[in-house]
Amino acid sequence: MPEYPVKLPSKAPVQIQAVDWLTAPAKTVFDRYIASSLALWGVSSSHQGTCVLIPEDWKGLDPMDLEAMFDLENCPTAQSTRLRYHYSDQFTSFVRAKAWFQQWPRSGLQLDNFLGTGPFKPMDASHTCHQNCCIAYIAYEPTNTNHDRKACCELAARLRQEGKPIPEHCETHNPPCLLQHAALTTQEAYAIQFDVLRRARGIAPKSIDRPRRHRFSSFKSQLPCRFSAIKVEPADLVLERPAPTNPDKPRLLCIFCKRLKNLQTISGLWGHIVHKHDGIDVEDRLREIRRTARLWRRYWDENVDGGKGGSATVKRLEEVEKDDFNWGTVLSWKLR
Repeated sequence: MPEYPVKLPSKAPVQIQAVDWLTAPAKTVFDRYIASSLALWGVSSSHQGTCVLIPEDWKGLDPMDLEAMFDLENCPTAQSTRLRYHYSDQFTSFVRAKAWFQQWPRSGLQLDNFLGTGPFKPMDASHTCHQNCCIAYIAYEPTNTNHDRKACCELAARLRQEGKPIPEHCETHNPPCLLQHAALTTQEAYAIQFDVLRRARGIAPKSIDRPRRHRFSSFKSQLPCRFSAIKVEPADLVLERPAPTNPDKPRLLCIFCKRLKNLQTISGLWGHIVHKHDGIDVEDRLREIRRTARLWRRYWDENVDGGKGGSATVKRLEEVEKDDFNWGTVLSWKLR
């Protein structure tokens, strides 16, 4: 049995970090979370035909709200930050969490390897569809295998560029790379995702013209398309729109970002405005901080039962309402 230091949580170093990830409740919570995430996008957990891409910037947003706002100009890029997942004392990417929970049960040694401790072969969560923010097609495999899959993505793009037939799967990896999914551009994958959502919600399809800088001769935005593996079975559509978990909570969308970006906390939004948009006029940024402060204050007054009275955020909300509120006040908050 190898001996090595174990990883301890920083806040309460009394047991191994993420030990709760070995328990049945952790598995149940994750399974419910992914099922509800997919249902919001109109598909069930058994769906295997199209990608479901959720970047971190879209976390907490209702897909139907996104459907009304989405266009190719604000579409996430292939480099968009992946969705994050948190359970107990462990934060990681959603796809890595899915890779962990889709093979069950797990052992303590596997947990050490998952945390990056011990003399084990490094493991990664791989997208077999080669779409960076997809939460549907994930494999847990050695890092070198993950890197080796890049050749299949390049093959899929090359075959499409040359107008040649693209197989559904590669013959190199197990599980195989989904070559037809990999042949889609990021914009096409999102456009098809919204097409599936409209089908599930009974909304008329939208036609999207081929973008000027699209690298292929055709632009795939609706089903059915020429790629046989990219489809949705009627039985896998979730026709009833799930109720939002917190319908009264204001959306914290940054109005200054070109692409749709939702922040998870009001202080996070303000910090983003301070540090990421220093080219925007100060008065415009102050105006947006005042506007979102009013929204957040109203939400707290109506939904939070006195439990936030002494928090830093409440104090900031109070400062925003003062007559002498200015940019110096914002900088004094030392937002991250």
